[in-house]
Amino acid sequence: MIGLGVLQPYRQERFIMKKTIMLTITEKCNLACTYCYEQNKTLKTMNYETAIEILDKELNLDDGYDECEIQFFGGEPFLEFSLIQKVCEYIWNNNWNKKIRCFTTTNGTLVHNEVKKWLLENKNRFTCGLSLDGLPEAHNLNRNNSFEKIDYKFFINTWEKQYVKMTISPETLCMMADGVIYLHKLGFDIDNNLAYGVNWTDEKYLDILENELSKLTEYYIENPKIQPCRMLNLHLENIATNTKIPRWCGAGKGLKSYDVNGRVYPCQMFTPLSNSKVNYDEILKIDFDDKNTIDSDCNSCPIYNVCPTCYGHNYSATGSISKRDKNLCKLTQISTKAIAYLWFKKLSKYTREELNITDAKAVLLLEAIEKIMEWDEKGE
Repeated sequence: MIGLGVLQPYRQERFIMKKTIMLTITEKCNLACTYCYEQNKTLKTMNYETAIEILDKELNLDDGYDECEIQFFGGEPFLEFSLIQKVCEYIWNNNWNKKIRCFTTTNGTLVHNEVKKWLLENKNRFTCGLSLDGLPEAHNLNRNNSFEKIDYKFFINTWEKQYVKMTISPETLCMMADGVIYLHKLGFDIDNNLAYGVNWTDEKYLDILENELSKLTEYYIENPKIQPCRMLNLHLENIATNTKIPRWCGAGKGLKSYDVNGRVYPCQMFTPLSNSKVNYDEILKIDFDDKNTIDSDCNSCPIYNVCPTCYGHNYSATGSISKRDKNLCKLTQISTKAIAYLWFKKLSKYTREELNITDAKAVLLLEAIEKIMEWDEKGE
């Protein structure tokens, strides 16, 4: 979702190192989404002095990072619009030893009038992501009948390359395919996922997901230039390697999340806002080295290298950053098989040039598809 702690090519001779600093500027929200993992919202907000103290510390650190993304987090961040403005002006009016990016994700309901005007004026240095859950009826079911309060065209026109965040609840799973296609037709690329922290144990969801992904794969086969949604766009080629690829985010390394009081956590999923049982002293002792983030129960799983994981959700659900929520296993397996089918069909129907992939990647994809087919035939 965020590209945390990721290495990116830079001029051939070195790499850009990026980190992310999340400021929870408010615990308030004007919606009550059905799947929200923030179960401990309050009326608390971060004061300006706390935000500046954090920024002075983080942006002046000689820590090897070339870039820093400042994320304004909530609750709904634009409930504290004036604080966002004030903090951004402080950032932009000072010289730092890092390149700075400013970002937030919003439910969109407050992005009107002066908020919209300010965002337009600063669109080249402040990026705003939108949460939009597919079809209007699905979005309204999940997010308090708020679809009509959102000017989604503003987000497309202002940040055309910024994906929209689509969360799928058990209640809206049956509308997922139509919702994804709907958002593509509006002009969005899509970062979608099944909601964390909700009950996915009912076996009926397996059939529903398989049916929805079947619709989507056919859509993407016929429209190869459209970037598939995140659920069908995992790096399938990683399955071709026998080396474990353990890290999926920067929690505990390239990411720091500050709560409204200025206390630092590995990510927002570890904060009291998201987890009332969190033990702060215990959190600070967690070692996020790769050896501690690999789930030993999954060592023999052939799709380990594409199976998403969330250390914060793992900690909340199982008490360990590495132990995954096994309720999601079968759903992830269905998604991975759908990705394999999608690539098999695209590689059969289109040239490498049409798919914009290298021959080397095509070879890895075919090897991954073969592994998944063998695994599927064994009925594992």
